[in-house]
Amino acid sequence: MVAHEIHGIMETVSRYFEITEGVGLELYPADVTVDKLRMLKEAGVTRISIGVQSFGEDCLKMLGRQGHVYSIMFDALSRVSFETVAMDFIFALPGQTAASLQADIDTAFANGANHVALYPFIDFTMNRRDFKTMSEAGKRALMDQMEEYRLERGYVRDSI
Repeated sequence: MVAHEIHGIMETVSRYFEITEGVGLELYPADVTVDKLRMLKEAGVTRISIGVQSFGEDCLKMLGRQGHVYSIMFDALSRVSFETVAMDFIFALPGQTAASLQADIDTAFANGANHVALYPFIDFTMNRRDFKTMSEAGKRALMDQMEEYRLERGYVRDSI
């Protein structure tokens, strides 16, 4: 779907429904530009969620994502505001540490996010991976460390 098509979709939805709680849309980091955000905002989008996954090159490489220029995304977020700007991250990738996840979260909040979501890495067996997944005990330990970090920072947990 192209950003400019959202306006027409919103007009159609508004004819049949009363929108009272806002409208959210998921974005890929490369789609977060000033022009696209302005189009979305003018169309009535109030909440965006960006599937960042990680700011770390090693993690992105494991996930088959590379070449993002986050400075463009950060600039756009500084120039066009939304009620909610969420950034989604994957945790429990091999070699990932609490420190690297904390750096991702700190970077997100320093660059426009007001909500962060962490999702565990799920290895679908149909995908070939060149790495061994983190053990369940490792995932639990990492999640416990992130819970401590959340409490230290005063972040509110709103879902699990």
